[in-house]
Amino acid sequence: MAKETKKKQQKQQSQAPSKNDLDKKLGGPNRPST
Repeated sequence: MAKETKKKQQKQQSQAPSKNDLDKKLGGPNRPST
């Protein structure tokens, strides 16, 4: 489980660490449409 989480985090970081993470955490309207 820990390994999968790490892999997922790495993938997200590769795409957009701050934006994706922030938008996901806040769940604001600025979330990516993807």
